[in-house]
Amino acid sequence: MPAIHRPGKHDRERVRPSEEAPPFVLSEALPVVPGKLVKKIQSGDYVEMAELLKDNVEAERRRVAAGDSGQTGRTCRREVPDFDSWLQCFSLYAAVVCAKYPQKARELWAYQALMLAEYRKCGGRGWHLYDSAFRQQITNLETVDFSKVNQGLYATTFLAYGGKGQFCGRCMASDHSQEDCALNPRREVPVVQLQEQRSAGSRREEPQGDTRRRRGRRGACYAFNDGRCSLPYCRFEHVCSVCGGEHRKPACRARGMERQRAPDRSTQIPANREVLGAIHRGQ
Repeated sequence: MPAIHRPGKHDRERVRPSEEAPPFVLSEALPVVPGKLVKKIQSGDYVEMAELLKDNVEAERRRVAAGDSGQTGRTCRREVPDFDSWLQCFSLYAAVVCAKYPQKARELWAYQALMLAEYRKCGGRGWHLYDSAFRQQITNLETVDFSKVNQGLYATTFLAYGGKGQFCGRCMASDHSQEDCALNPRREVPVVQLQEQRSAGSRREEPQGDTRRRRGRRGACYAFNDGRCSLPYCRFEHVCSVCGGEHRKPACRARGMERQRAPDRSTQIPANREVLGAIHRGQ
């Protein structure tokens, strides 16, 4: 009876199909996502965004090429330093997901826009905690909805660990303040636009003196005249409070002329006494 050949370990590995996905290339200027990470992302497994940083990807590639199993000689991985770096990593993450699930593109774009808005609004490191906790709860990429905010995670991450951000109370946006909002009825035109309007013909239509007095009444910045205001878009005009010129009050020539025209009593009183003495003496 012929001996029955039973497949051994090496035979099973030889016939087993490769489980590692091919590397993903989004652009030549961006890091190549290794096939191991591609498989984890498309399977719904949790992947830290730091693994998609360019230097971390290159360090992992060199470690694998050197035959390091990971026990010795492992390079320390760099963490995501700021939100801008996270945006670049998430762009790669979203591209890998959309390569298998193109219908998730709208949700991933919405997720990225929401993260950016909340980061501007709350600041701090809450964005990192929210993203990690949200993606750790994913069990199936096809059923998760990235466009919906997890209110429980939002309260324990953005609100709890947020810093000083920016928020508009009129339109609920996070890219400008309430004073700069287009819906603000008291919003003033920036000084640069006012200067362009004046140079276009406002000074040519009326005398210079009247224009300067009118500009002074519209609100000169007293801090600018004292040399203390450095705001690029101050709500008051950076003009002289005396004549409305493009200089500060101490350098105003009109102010000096007013002082020269003012009567000097110390020099007038002796002259008046001499005149009165001459009158009394009959001169």
